[in-house]
Amino acid sequence: MDESLSNPTESKLPILIGGLAFVLAVLAVLFAWSTRNQAISANKLATELNSRMESPSDSAAKVAQLESRVAALENESRLLAQEQAEFKMKTDAGFQDAHVKLQSVVNLVNRLVQSGGSRGGNVGGGTTGGTTGGTSGAGTVVSGEYTVAAGDTLSGIARKAGVTLSALEAANPGVDSTRLRIGQKLKVPGR
Repeated sequence: MDESLSNPTESKLPILIGGLAFVLAVLAVLFAWSTRNQAISANKLATELNSRMESPSDSAAKVAQLESRVAALENESRLLAQEQAEFKMKTDAGFQDAHVKLQSVVNLVNRLVQSGGSRGGNVGGGTTGGTTGGTSGAGTVVSGEYTVAAGDTLSGIARKAGVTLSALEAANPGVDSTRLRIGQKLKVPGR
C-alpha cells in the first residue's frame, strides 16, 4: 500500500506549509517591487527639482509647482505606508488563521488516530515512546529482519515478531526506540 495513503496528514502538512511559505515569498516580492517604484519616483522628483532650481526664470512659479508635487508625493507616500500597514496586518491575521486551522486539523487527526487505536503515535509533535503504543500492521518480518512501518513501536514490533522487547533491543543495540523511521530495518532474534 502506498505510504502517502496510509497517513494522509504526513503528506498534506508539508504541502500546506510549503504553500504558506510560497504565499509569503510572493508577498515579499510584491512589497519589494512597490518600494522600488516609490524610490524611483522620489529620485526622478529630486533630479527634476535640481534641474529647475538652477534655472532663474519663473523660479517662484516653479517652486510652487514643485512644492505642490512634493506635497502630492508625500501624501501618496503616506497612503502607501497605510496600505503597507494594512497589508501586514491582514497577512499576519491570515497566517494566524492558517496556523489555527492547521492546529485544528492536527488535533482532529490525533483524535482520530487515538480513537481508532490502530497507530501508536500522534501527528504534529511528540513521540510515542519506545515501549508503549500499538503497531500499524504494515511492517513485516522476513528472514529475521523487520521493516518498520508508520506508527510502529519497539514493543509492538516485538509482539508481532513473537519475541521479548529486551531480546529485540539486544539484537539492535544502536536503535533509539523514540526515533524509529519508516522503512528502517531491524534485526529480529530467533524465537
